[in-house]
Amino acid sequence: MDNWLLIIVAVIFIVCVVVGYVRGFLKLGISLLSTVLTLILVLFLSHCGGVYTGDNRGRSFESGSKRYTSGGAFVRTTFQAE
Repeated sequence: MDNWLLIIVAVIFIVCVVVGYVRGFLKLGISLLSTVLTLILVLFLSHCGGVYTGDNRGRSFESGSKRYTSGGAFVRTTFQAE
């Protein structure tokens, strides 16, 4: 038992490495979650802002005598005749 100081230092070192990995993993998870929530909020609020301001940024095109417009939502791709 001559190396008791070496064992204590090694245990402290291993504990600090494990704590560092756990903290880093939590920071990475929180960062990913906040990124996803921010993207969802931006998509939702950009659509709501267009509804309130009258700017729906919908696509439209004309074919013959008919005019086709989309609903203006980011994920909607169907076109309807006016």
